[in-house]
Amino acid sequence: MIQVLPFCGWRFDLSQVGALSEVLSPAASEICEATQRALYRLHPCNVVRLICNRDEPGDTSPADRTARADDFFRLWRKEGILVREHETAFYIVETQFQDGQVDRERWSLFGQLALQGADGQPVVPVTALKPAEEEIRACLELRRAAHADLAPVVALAEDVTADASRESLSELLERLVRQATPMECFLEYGVRHRVWAVTSEAAKNQITERLSVTRPLLISGVAQYHAAVQHAAELRHTGTLKGPNDPAGRVLTCFLGTDDGGLEFQPGFVAAALTEALSGEKFREAAARVTGVQCRFVGNESYAVSDALELAALNDDQPCVAVGTPDGEWQLLSAPARCENHAELLELLQAELLPVGRREWQTLTAAADSARQGRPGVPTAAAGAVMIATPPLTPVPEVGSGCASIVTGLNETGLRLYPGVPVGLVFSAHSDRVSA
Repeated sequence: MIQVLPFCGWRFDLSQVGALSEVLSPAASEICEATQRALYRLHPCNVVRLICNRDEPGDTSPADRTARADDFFRLWRKEGILVREHETAFYIVETQFQDGQVDRERWSLFGQLALQGADGQPVVPVTALKPAEEEIRACLELRRAAHADLAPVVALAEDVTADASRESLSELLERLVRQATPMECFLEYGVRHRVWAVTSEAAKNQITERLSVTRPLLISGVAQYHAAVQHAAELRHTGTLKGPNDPAGRVLTCFLGTDDGGLEFQPGFVAAALTEALSGEKFREAAARVTGVQCRFVGNESYAVSDALELAALNDDQPCVAVGTPDGEWQLLSAPARCENHAELLELLQAELLPVGRREWQTLTAAADSARQGRPGVPTAAAGAVMIATPPLTPVPEVGSGCASIVTGLNETGLRLYPGVPVGLVFSAHSDRVSA
């Protein structure tokens, strides 16, 4: 059984910063250098300064960026740019967006997930590929310095009771805020977030009880989750973790119901740097030499990637990915005899098929947004790189029909949630420390 707890969150004071949309940012894994520059220019208090602080003249190590992020977080609290909730709260978010011409909505909940369950055992979500150690280390250093969770991990809350008569998480969240006034935020592409802080003891008890019979399936923020687990273990070892109610033994989590009709996952385009030249023909020849792998040429036209993704989505009985090579060719790759999910297929691709020098992949989320909006800009593989894309998944299968196995392929190197969960709606500090 998991424990999800309310907390006294820190939120931007709109009388100080103006529009909430100007201080939010995507997750750090989605911020490239150009996006970072744009967010820095957008507002002097944009949360990018906390989660993806840029290099400055005179920096000697990544620790300088971490220290600067901590300085911003403390300064903003000290000057009242961030204000703290007077009571513990759960934070409910309604996300409204358009799918073509259809208006859709998705409900989510921010709370603190205890890293150990009520039985004292660690909470182990179903996760996808483990991030690189340097990514985990960067998240760990920021968590240590700021004594806070500055960005949420995102998890699907899968009901483990399979009780069809039980009120769904989305239905509960909508009911609890039906008569309340939200704080609103309008983003580009017609996305709107409405946020409520729920402080009623009766409502908080209902949320806690509802989430206690769910299993968290992590789909974003995997590095942050590993960093939180490691940090809590360090504090427990030194005796500085102040019991089960210490916020440092929890991780800020955004929960989504698996039965929410607003869930939509879009293809995530991933680029992997190559250590040697690779054409589509060479890739297919390499695939033919690997037992159990099937590789089919799709085309080299501008629309070949869309065709490849559509074909991949049709193969719902086996995981498939589209692979693009620097010469503009796209192929469909699967390994039905060896891989049960997208995570395993991506592992195989990295381990046996690509001449990749490092296990570092760059997620091109802007390209996925372009593809979804029907605008030009769907990428072709750049020189010296290969591109991999997983097909979209919507809706998520009902509980009991393989949701857990599919979620193992939803992470920063595969499918991704659309619209993404923004950073900056609420922060979870482990202490009230604001002075130097």
